[in-house]
Amino acid sequence: MLVAGVVGWFNRSWFAADGTTKADATLGYVAPPLDGVWATAPYLHNGSMPDLAGVLDSRRRPERWTRSFDSRDYSLDPPGWRSTAVDRVRDGPDARAIPSATGSA
Repeated sequence: MLVAGVVGWFNRSWFAADGTTKADATLGYVAPPLDGVWATAPYLHNGSMPDLAGVLDSRRRPERWTRSFDSRDYSLDPPGWRSTAVDRVRDGPDARAIPSATGSA
């Protein structure tokens, strides 16, 4: 049964590793805890925010941004990826506009 598989996966995952959280089969949706969510950049449903400063203060949100994929570029102050504001992706022949985090074109 699918529910049993998900419950087993959750109970073996890092969500339940500390022993304080355990999933039980239910007919409803059980959201995972938000412990450590600060360390899961980029943020928002579509990954459009590189750091928590932009999530919490809309004036600090880059319209478009890029980052390296080097894990050493994760910052703890503010939490999130070190990023660079850009207008377009300039790599190679398939240069394209980066989706806007603010909803403008």
